[in-house]
Amino acid sequence: MYHLRQSTAATVHIGPFVDATDGVTPETGLSIGSSNVRLSLNGGDFAAKHDSTACTHDEYGWYTCPLDSTDTANAGLLRLSVQVAGALPVWHELAVLPQNVWDTLYG
Repeated sequence: MYHLRQSTAATVHIGPFVDATDGVTPETGLSIGSSNVRLSLNGGDFAAKHDSTACTHDEYGWYTCPLDSTDTANAGLLRLSVQVAGALPVWHELAVLPQNVWDTLYG
């Protein structure tokens, strides 16, 4: 689980994205726009991430996904979900920690 600092921009690795047909082959050429990345805070309704930057491929089906300070504005469990054509769905659970807690752990 990623720990994110509340109200702070961050770039997280998401994936691996694998082929929807064979479930094994890494998907390296996906177009993952900001509207494809859905966020749910503390079990609330999913909504597109606020940061408008698309995710970019890193390697082996893993992508970097920028989140801005609006995406991380509230502390709690942040579920990130992505579904794009050609790949199996990917999701991650992120913990958005209050700034003082994050600073104590990592600062």
